[in-house]
This record gives sequence, structure tokens and C-alpha cells, in this order.
Amino acid sequence: IAENKFNTVSPFALPRLFALFLNQSQQPIFREKAVVDALGQALDRNAIIENALYGLGKPAYAPVPQTLLGAETIEGTKTNEPKPDLEKAAKLLEDAGWKKNADGIWEKKKVGTLTFSIATSDTPELTRAVNEIKKEIENFGGQVNVLISNVGVLNQEVIRPRKFDAVFFGQVVADQSALFGFWHSSQRTDP
Repeated sequence: IAENKFNTVSPFALPRLFALFLNQSQQPIFREKAVVDALGQALDRNAIIENALYGLGKPAYAPVPQTLLGAETIEGTKTNEPKPDLEKAAKLLEDAGWKKNADGIWEKKKVGTLTFSIATSDTPELTRAVNEIKKEIENFGGQVNVLISNVGVLNQEVIRPRKFDAVFFGQVVADQSALFGFWHSSQRTDP
């Protein structure tokens, strides 16, 4: 697709969900609701999809893939989807006591700076997605270190023991019960 070698591309919706999972236990800045909300406002999901998947995906705003909710196509974007809003994101942080320091990085006394790492797999799509996320967060006033591992190392040495600030990863979701391991609070720690 990147090299335009195809005359026709036929999108096919898959029950997959990729997300940026934030680890509050490892990275205390994610305990700040304003930080989580500001990142949600600052990230442009459509730009991430465009750059990582050449536009062949749909932005997610909930933990259940659209295909499980009856939305079988990935073409088009709903007009009511939230748009990134950097001003609103900045206001969320300012209202919570965050200020930009001399380096242009958001900072809050007794909490630290908006600096964290994102771990992901070495697959081209995930690497492109994380690099786009890094670019957007840094444009907003954060600092991101990208950590790329092969999927085996990522699963066994990063995700399983929860040794990450944030991880960009996903799963095939055959039904809603498959989301338990990702979203239920009892699954916060290994095993």
C-alpha cells in the first residue's frame, strides 16, 4: 500500500483494538485525571491511522471494537467523533496546576514533568503509530521515549510484569468477554 503497488484496496473490518495503555502503577503522572484527559484531547486518532495504516482503520473512543457493535465497515468517519483540541487539552492541565517549564514541557510541582516512555512491538504499523503519537505529544508539550521490542520480549518482559509507563498494543476481540484481561482492575498485576 505504501508503495502504491495495488490497483484496488478492499478494506475488511476486523475485530481488533489497538490502544495506548497507561500504567498508573509505574508512572505517577497518569494518576492525574487532567493528564489522561489532556492526552485524550491532544491526540489526533485520524492522523495516527493515516500515518500508521494509510487511512485503513477507524478511530476508537471506547474499549469495544466497532465490529462488535455492528459497525462492519472501516470506510468513512462519523461527523460526531471528537476532534483533537490542543487548547482544551492545555486548559485541562493549567486548571489542574500544570505549567510549561523553560523547555516547553508541562510540569507540576510534586508530580513532575509530562515525560514518559511508550513500549510497543517492532511491527511496522505499531512503530509508525507510536512515532506519530510521540510527535503529537511532543508538539503538545510532553516528552516521550519510544521503546521497541519484538513481540515475545514485549509480552514476557514488559506487558506481563507491567514494566512500562505506557504501552501501545492491541488484541483481536472475538467477543466482549475477551476484553476482561485488558480492562478489569483485577488484571492490573501479573499474573
